Amino acid sequence: MVKYEPSKWNDNPNITQSHNCYSYFLNKISPVEEFRCKSLKDSQNQLIENGDINNKLHNASCNTPQPGYAKGLSERVYKQTRKKRTATGFRYKCSNVLPRIRKDNPDIKFLGNSREAFYQKCPENYFKGAVATTSPESWKHSDYHFYRQDDNGLWSHKDGKNPAKNVDAKGNVIVDPYLADRNYKRNKYTEFCSYFCVPNDTERLQMSSLNKVQSSRKGVQTRKKRKPKGKGVKSKSKSKSKSKSKSKSKTQRKK
Repeated sequence: MVKYEPSKWNDNPNITQSHNCYSYFLNKISPVEEFRCKSLKDSQNQLIENGDINNKLHNASCNTPQPGYAKGLSERVYKQTRKKRTATGFRYKCSNVLPRIRKDNPDIKFLGNSREAFYQKCPENYFKGAVATTSPESWKHSDYHFYRQDDNGLWSHKDGKNPAKNVDAKGNVIVDPYLADRNYKRNKYTEFCSYFCVPNDTERLQMSSLNKVQSSRKGVQTRKKRKPKGKGVKSKSKSKSKSKSKSKSKTQRKK
């Protein structure tokens, strides 16, 4: 079990704004994500001091870890996920969120969404977690949300870049996320996906705010393509051999 310590997540704005429900569910605070957030804010403050108010960086915000990013989503799936929501476009569902969690963190045990799963005990050095998604019909605000169980037996969560808390949408303490009120002002998490057993050892858990496939491609320098040797392009070796043959023919004529 993990302790409910909201101050760890709420007192430092660089942690609060760079960690979301996924990282809270994993009970993992990343110094890398905190540093990225702080660096972004420092750059924005520097732009303000320099009077550069039109820079696009002003509108940027700290990224937060997303399921699937640690191992990497394919370029096609990543672009699909990041597109602006449409009535016929991508939306988060249990069927696409759960595989991303499993891909990032194979050590997490999936218990399912039955009532028996709530009462199932986790192995030693594991704590319980849960995830829900919005309804497929609410495509405008399609999202997911994670919860975790603390050592006091109650559940807590962190809604995006907001502070961590242990109450539901109605302000009641969370005894069971399945029974809790998940109808928030912006998102209504109507689809309960699964309970989990999560390892206490954060070294066994992975998360990232940058998609591994995308970030690795950005770091690769593209090499200049060599021009193909086609018709009309003479290679050095061929030109040398031709010049030699010409000189030989000339000497033979002189003889």
